[in-house]
Amino acid sequence: MYSTIVVGTDGSNHALDAIRRAGQLAERLELPSVHVVCAIAADSSYTLRAVEGESGIVSEAAVPGSQAEEHIATAEATLASHSVSTVPHIVIGDASNAILEVADRVDADLIVVGARGLSALQRFPRGSVSTRIAHHSTRDVLIVEHDD
Repeated sequence: MYSTIVVGTDGSNHALDAIRRAGQLAERLELPSVHVVCAIAADSSYTLRAVEGESGIVSEAAVPGSQAEEHIATAEATLASHSVSTVPHIVIGDASNAILEVADRVDADLIVVGARGLSALQRFPRGSVSTRIAHHSTRDVLIVEHDD
C-alpha cells in the first residue's frame, strides 16, 4: 500500500495530529520511518545544504537550537511512541512547496498534513498549506482534521 510517508509540521496542534496519524499508519504498515518536513524562512545564520529536487535546487538547513529543531524533536518523540523513526527535513521556503519537494525527492506514496480548520472565506485570500498540497500533489494526500 504505502512504503514512504511524508508529514509536515509547524509545531501546531494540527500538525501534531497529522504526525500522530502518520505514526499510526507507519506502525500498522510496519514502516521503519516517516519523513518529517518543517519549513522555515530564510535567515543568514543558517547552515545551508543544497539538494537537487524535481524543480531544481532546494535548500535544506541545519539550524541548531531553532524552533524548527524543536518541532522536529516533538515529531520524533511522537513517532517513537509508535516505534517509528524520524527522517528530518528542515527546508527553507514556503511550507507547501517544501513538503511537495521532499515528497518528490524521497518518492513518497503518501503526504500527511493537518488541516487548519479555516472557513472557505478565510482560506480564499491566502489559501492553506493543506489545500495547496491537495491541489498540486501527484501523490495521495491525507488531510487530518483537528478535533477542537
